[in-house]
Amino acid sequence: MKKTLIPGLIILVFLSFLLTSCVPQAGEIIWQKNTPQTVYLTFDDGPDPVNTPKILDILRDNGVKATFFVIGYKAKANPQIIERINIEGHTLANHTYTHIDGYVIDRAVIKKELDNTHQTIFDASGVNVKLFRPPYGFFNWRAFKLAKEKGYKIAFWTFDISDWNVHAAKEYVKTVNNNLADGAIILMHDGGPKREELIIALPEIIKLIKEKGYKFSTNL
Repeated sequence: MKKTLIPGLIILVFLSFLLTSCVPQAGEIIWQKNTPQTVYLTFDDGPDPVNTPKILDILRDNGVKATFFVIGYKAKANPQIIERINIEGHTLANHTYTHIDGYVIDRAVIKKELDNTHQTIFDASGVNVKLFRPPYGFFNWRAFKLAKEKGYKIAFWTFDISDWNVHAAKEYVKTVNNNLADGAIILMHDGGPKREELIIALPEIIKLIKEKGYKFSTNL
């Protein structure tokens, strides 16, 4: 009896160690902040040479700061936009180099994706980014463990306005209105095609959020 129990106990202890070493701790991974009357605008998949400058113009004209989760190869192609994002007081963050498939579990591949994006952003802006958002919102334990080792905080989102699935601008405004809450992290996209309706909607989204008494932050 004891001979059969001991291997099982060893396995349980090992699994417990493995799981506890990989489980996110408070503040390491976030979907929503505990910040009354504050929201967080975030943009993924840029920088885009057409869409991102238009979005930056709107944010500037409305006195709003946002967080940009950038893709490394796009940052490499548009360093002047990365520099502008930083100069205008927004937060730069890592969204991998190629928008890597979330099912990739090869540690070397994940490390290369994170490191190359980090270096590209640093070269363009001098910023050492500390935020990471996994593409597609998919997260495997190897990616989390590696990001954690590198000192990243992982930021998901409270709600997605679904601008990747093109709707009329009024639908994006409606989505924000229906889901707005204290500490909400709002997911939008400056990268990708057909962002015209988002660009139309963004000033109205900002106006709505302000009218409801919320302020904006990038302190994720």
